[in-house]
Amino acid sequence: MSEKNEAAIASYQINGNFSMPEIKMVYSKNDLTCYEWVSQDNCLITYQYGDSNIKAYPDAFFDQSDDTLLYSVAKQEFVTKDWRRVHSFAEILLRNNDVEARETLQRYASGSFTTEEIDQNRKSNNVTPNQIQVFAQCLLDKVQ
Repeated sequence: MSEKNEAAIASYQINGNFSMPEIKMVYSKNDLTCYEWVSQDNCLITYQYGDSNIKAYPDAFFDQSDDTLLYSVAKQEFVTKDWRRVHSFAEILLRNNDVEARETLQRYASGSFTTEEIDQNRKSNNVTPNQIQVFAQCLLDKVQ
């Protein structure tokens, strides 16, 4: 990355409780490079396609124009079943008509979880099955 791009990443401001996120490259294919920023409560990515400006997702100003571009990254993150990643990337998958994501969210919305999913998210993310169930139902209602 050039100095200009490094400065762009450094300029993101996080409000509220802050813990230093773990930052790692999670995707680099077909001229798309994505870095994942994971903290105790959140997961987001910064990404660049070719020589474009660096963008972030999720972002309050995200206009969905990059949904197709980010599909592979979102899928890769979602299948971990880690709550922070499911919460961040499920909507992109639904807007791209991903059948597996819809089925997983429908299962969550019905309150059906594997023991592994419950244990993983209780230990690492301090989230309850009820919180996941409510989120899944709201998202399914939003993205029909």
